[in-house]
Amino acid sequence: MCIRDGLVTPLERVRTFDRALTRVIELARAVDRGKGICAIVGHADAE
Repeated sequence: MCIRDGLVTPLERVRTFDRALTRVIELARAVDRGKGICAIVGHADAE
């Protein structure tokens, strides 16, 4: 997810869980500056 024009929108579409997890890790590594990052993941089907 990203924010465009003040709205939360999808960054890109990844179709499988494994590919999505791999992509999240790639994106996190791209912005990590050696101090680590804090990420929160919520499942859309969670109750």
